[in-house]
Amino acid sequence: MHNTYSNRPALWEQLVTQTETRINESSVHIADPITFCKDIEDTCRENSGRALESIQGYSFENSQQEVSFFRDTIGYFRSRYIFASQVYTLEVGRPISNKQTIAAYLTDAMHREAALATEQDFIYRYLRSRSTYLDDRIFVRPEQAPLTPTHFLSPPPITDMAMTFGYTLSRIVAGDLLQQYLQDTLSETQSSVDGKLAPRLRWTDSKTGLIELAYALQSQGVFNDGKADLKDIMETLQVAFHVNLGNYLKTFQEILSRKTGYTNYIDRLRDKLLLRIKRIEERHDK
Repeated sequence: MHNTYSNRPALWEQLVTQTETRINESSVHIADPITFCKDIEDTCRENSGRALESIQGYSFENSQQEVSFFRDTIGYFRSRYIFASQVYTLEVGRPISNKQTIAAYLTDAMHREAALATEQDFIYRYLRSRSTYLDDRIFVRPEQAPLTPTHFLSPPPITDMAMTFGYTLSRIVAGDLLQQYLQDTLSETQSSVDGKLAPRLRWTDSKTGLIELAYALQSQGVFNDGKADLKDIMETLQVAFHVNLGNYLKTFQEILSRKTGYTNYIDRLRDKLLLRIKRIEERHDK
């Protein structure tokens, strides 16, 4: 049965964006990591199913579109699904003990994850070098396998070399996400005082705004008597506020190309603070 999707690439992009938004929102609003993982697994399963349904009876426009669908769209869902499954397993097995034991547990998990790069050296280098010469043999519609989330999100049989290669690529991407999760969780554990964790703060405002603020802080020389470099400041903010700022150098270049002003975020902060002060003064004057 043929479906009637009018613009499949736009749909695929929309499903990925919806999933990314869901992950970001859940990471802020769902405190329990196990509940968070199940929510992400369900979202990936549902949206990958919608994407796969859209290609039932559909002939891709060209090989590039087919590769992009299975590599970028399905690969995205698969890597996030694997990540959620890994975190679920990690949290279910987390020891109920003192912070030293928990830190050792998390550190051991980080070492195991780092070993994947060595075990899968060829695939790891293929991903990291952004190679594409095997893509048209890996990221293609399977001839006999069903177009279902279960088939694409689960580990494939070792006899299916193409699926195994594609799955391992997603596994490496998931490993990057897991490493960041482990680093954040380990940082929380090590910052605990008398067994009580420090408050978990997440940056939920504009990432561009935080980058703008970081440049301002460095310009003012507020860290290490003005000797802290930008890279250290960015890494500290990302760890402290559990946020990935991506290519902040490129983002700053975009800030410099603004026609509306270079300090939009800082100006908004100033306006918000002045408004708060004004309201306090008005209450005191009554």
